[in-house]
Amino acid sequence: NARHDREALDALRALHRRARAYRIVATDLFTLYDGLLVLGETADAASLHRLCRTDPDDPPSVWSMKTRLLTVAGEHGAARHALAQVPPERLEALQHDRDYPGTLGALTHAALALAAHDYLEALYPLLYALRDRFAVHMSLVCEGSLDYLCGEIAMALGKDGLAHQHFAAG
Repeated sequence: NARHDREALDALRALHRRARAYRIVATDLFTLYDGLLVLGETADAASLHRLCRTDPDDPPSVWSMKTRLLTVAGEHGAARHALAQVPPERLEALQHDRDYPGTLGALTHAALALAAHDYLEALYPLLYALRDRFAVHMSLVCEGSLDYLCGEIAMALGKDGLAHQHFAAG
């Protein structure tokens, strides 16, 4: 209900304030992620580009968060550049850690927003192999069930029948 939603959002904002006060590592990136995806806030372009700057040392989960943030903010040129850091044929070589399903989820949403069909085609079999899971990673934002994301990919690729099967299962 609306009261619980408001309480949860207030608690999230309080958590962000506490993280800033304690200067927890990467607080700005995580609060930006929550702000844009959960709270529906906007970000100034300078902060967005500073926080989402490409860093070759970023783990896949952070790189995918940055790419997703750029698409949500409508910075599609910068998002395409970020996505190009790992070509579609190298996606299966990403680190298969605890954040892997969420990494795939964030990348799927970014590729959908960018209509990056080559990426979507490469992501589909990776998500399909894990389709009974949810796309959650270190951001703690759930990007959806992987089966549902398979449906989103199938729909974007014009495979409506397959998409509906995934939507029903997801």
